Amino acid sequence: MRHPHLSSGGRYPVLRTLAILYLVGAVVLIVMGVWQAVNVFRGGDTLTNDLFGAPTNTSGKVMASASWLAATFIGALGMVAIAELIKLFIDIEHNTRTAASRTATAVATADVVAGDGVAAHDGPGVPIIGGRGAKLMEGDETAEGALLRGH
Repeated sequence: MRHPHLSSGGRYPVLRTLAILYLVGAVVLIVMGVWQAVNVFRGGDTLTNDLFGAPTNTSGKVMASASWLAATFIGALGMVAIAELIKLFIDIEHNTRTAASRTATAVATADVVAGDGVAAHDGPGVPIIGGRGAKLMEGDETAEGALLRGH
């Protein structure tokens, strides 16, 4: 039970899935928006008639079509921004974890280790990274592994 058989591809698999779903949603939104913009010229679009009124001339249809394209662009841009923001937060967490691991390892190797597992030096005690703490700092534990171990 030390190494789980299931691997999720890293930490925070649900957040990664949400980011992917936001990207897929942005693509679906673009397809639907372009379809609605083209459908305005065909004349069989009741949604456009409800939102903008029935455009009777070409300039009205162009304006309704441009409105659909603008709304689609803003919506898709927002969805891609949310997906990238989720990925950014995951990357920040990984970089912070890596930096903390390097700092703790440097302190542990540079100082004399006391009998209680705390680095002895002039400043406050810093715990030595090892055992389960090292595994958590390296990012090896997946969500499935934590569930299998009962955490």
